[in-house]
Amino acid sequence: MKNKKQKRNHAADQINSKLVTIAEVNKLKGKVFTAKDVYRRMGAKDMNQFREIAAKKSHSLLMPAREKKPIGKPITACLDYGRLIAKCECGGAEYIDPDDLRFFCQSCGNIETGRRYRPVIIPDEVMDEL
Repeated sequence: MKNKKQKRNHAADQINSKLVTIAEVNKLKGKVFTAKDVYRRMGAKDMNQFREIAAKKSHSLLMPAREKKPIGKPITACLDYGRLIAKCECGGAEYIDPDDLRFFCQSCGNIETGRRYRPVIIPDEVMDEL
């Protein structure tokens, strides 16, 4: 029988297998993949519903607090192999929705902000690519 860590890793692999691969990005040159592309592929209507689906599939307790207003130090978005992401100080990274500039790290759970969203800044040079 699988232990809890193996179950979490298997569930995370299932989620990641549905995300955008570098090969897909290369096929669609010029298209920047954002959080919207990811959550639509997972059958979610918005980022909040995607986080719920992802947390259930990975048996994660890392869900943002109910308060939706971002607080704390802003995190800067960047383009990475055609993906709009933000990299957390903990080493985790998440897709960003340019219409919903909130960041929640699934790796650390935004522990520094009490599991509250952090604001996202998208630099002008990145916005020009979207």
